[in-house]
Amino acid sequence: MDRYKDHSPHRYLEEALQSALKAIREENVGIRELNRRFGVSRGTIQDHFHGRFKKVPLKMRPCTILSKEKEDDLERWLIELAEFGFP
Repeated sequence: MDRYKDHSPHRYLEEALQSALKAIREENVGIRELNRRFGVSRGTIQDHFHGRFKKVPLKMRPCTILSKEKEDDLERWLIELAEFGFP
């Protein structure tokens, strides 16, 4: 079993989602019809329409173990060792 959740990329364009949300508000069209028309999943349309979706910036790398200070200290120490000729 994998430790990380699979985050597959969006299978729709952001413009298609916005058009679908606009159609719900203005044309009073059903969500299933919008799914067929714009190619955005029914659950995604519902989540965005009801405000259950928060746009959160994604980190593209795993969390660091060391703090930024410790990382900088380690970097300086390794550079000093390299200057002294330590392999």
